[in-house]
Amino acid sequence: MAEQPKKIKKLKLKILLNTITALRGLGAIFLIPIYLTYGAIVTSLTMAGLAITDFIDGKMARGFHIETMLGSFLDVMADKLLGIICLGILAFANPIFAIPLFCETTIGLINVLHYKYNSVLKSRLTGKIKMWPLSVGVSLGMLSLDIPGLHDMLHAIGVNVPSLSFITDFINNNLLAKLVNVPISNIANVLATPIIICELIVIIDYGHRLINVRKENIKIDEKKYDKKPLKEVLYDALDTDYYHANKDKPLKLVLKKEKHN
Repeated sequence: MAEQPKKIKKLKLKILLNTITALRGLGAIFLIPIYLTYGAIVTSLTMAGLAITDFIDGKMARGFHIETMLGSFLDVMADKLLGIICLGILAFANPIFAIPLFCETTIGLINVLHYKYNSVLKSRLTGKIKMWPLSVGVSLGMLSLDIPGLHDMLHAIGVNVPSLSFITDFINNNLLAKLVNVPISNIANVLATPIIICELIVIIDYGHRLINVRKENIKIDEKKYDKKPLKEVLYDALDTDYYHANKDKPLKLVLKKEKHN
C-alpha cells in the first residue's frame, strides 16, 4: 500500500514534465506572433525561457528516474520545432539564415525516414556538437536584429554600454571579410557561417547512416504482432520501465504487441 502514493506522485510528476515539454513546442509556434508584435528582444528572451525548460524537464526526468517514451518523443519534436521556427524568423530578417533553415528541415526529414525504415536514430556526436553553434548563433542573431533595443535593455538593468556599434564595426572590417573578399554587412552573416558548416556535416553523417539503414532493409513480420489498444499505448507511453526496455526499438514495434498463441 505504501507504494501506491509513491506511484501516483511519480505519475503526476511525469505528466507535469511532459506538459512542460509540450508547452515548449507550443511556445515555439507563438514565437512568430511575438516577434511580429513585440520585436526581436522580447522574442530572444522568450527563446531563452523555452531553452531553460529543455534543461529542466530532461534533468528532472533523469534525476527522478521517470523517463518515458512520451517525454522522449515530445522532447525531440519540441526541440526540432523550436530550432526550425527560430531559424525561420531569422531567415525572414536575414536571408543568409535560409540556408541553415533548409539544412535543419532536411535533418528532420532524414530522422523521419529512419523511422520509416524501422530504424532508431540515436543521438550522434555530430548532432550534439551542432547544437552549440546553433544555439549561440540563433540567440545572438536574434539580439543582433535590434541593437538599439539591446542597448536599452542593458541600460534598463544597470549595464551601461556607451554604444554597441563597435560590434558591427568590428565585423564589417574584420580579417574574414578581407580573406573571402566579400563585404560582411552585418552580424548575421558571421553567426550563420558556423551553423551552416555544422548542419552540412550532420546531413552528411545522418544521410550516410540512412543509406546503410536502407541497405539493411529491416523487416518486421507483421503476422507476429497485433495493434495495441489506445489505452495500452498511453499506459506504455508513461511507463518508465517500458521506456528503458524498449527505447531502442523501432517506433512501429512500440505501437504493437506480440501475439500470444
